[in-house]
Amino acid sequence: MINLPDPAKMYEYETNFHLTLDVSRLGKLIAHYEAYRMARDVPGAIVECGVFKGTSLARFGMFRELLDNYASAKIIGFDVFSDEYPNTQYEEDRAQRDFWLRTAGPSSISKDQLEEVFRRLGLKNYEFVAGDILETLPRYVREHPELKVSLLNLDIDFVEATMCSLELLYDRVMPGGVILLDNYAAYHGDTKGVDNFLKGRHMEIRRFPFAARPCYIVKEH
Repeated sequence: MINLPDPAKMYEYETNFHLTLDVSRLGKLIAHYEAYRMARDVPGAIVECGVFKGTSLARFGMFRELLDNYASAKIIGFDVFSDEYPNTQYEEDRAQRDFWLRTAGPSSISKDQLEEVFRRLGLKNYEFVAGDILETLPRYVREHPELKVSLLNLDIDFVEATMCSLELLYDRVMPGGVILLDNYAAYHGDTKGVDNFLKGRHMEIRRFPFAARPCYIVKEH
């Protein structure tokens, strides 16, 4: 659980946001918009693995509200949604985990809090799946054979969870769909997980000219 902002102070927050915004964060915001726009006419859900504080998922929800409508694509988010930051069995991931605990804290937005945010923003047609993604995602995919994905945002930080997400969801991404790799070439876990999955596959990882990350893949077939 996190401390949710006071909606009555939204103009103050907006001012503070722009007066303190680092250019890399602005680049990420624009990258998310471009990725959403690229995937607009592709059938399937908007899926995020690694919701954390909820900012990216709320952003995609607002893009959908601004450019399309709630019926155009379901939004699905996977995260622990708790105060227990996920652990990792990979030694090389532990330094990154410790860094996040020091800088961002262990707490994700709770499922109830994110539902409150979506309701306040007037967003509909969404589903938040709580728990360890290594357990929840395999079960969700089994229970939803109809799932297709137009936009997949991977922001998980760890090797195993990144590989698991790609192994289970890559085939569900429709041709022309976009896979966002939030920390590729920036954090070890995400990078190694992606590279391990792509080994032997011929896919081009690209980046937007105005941002170092996220990188992205456009699924061709």
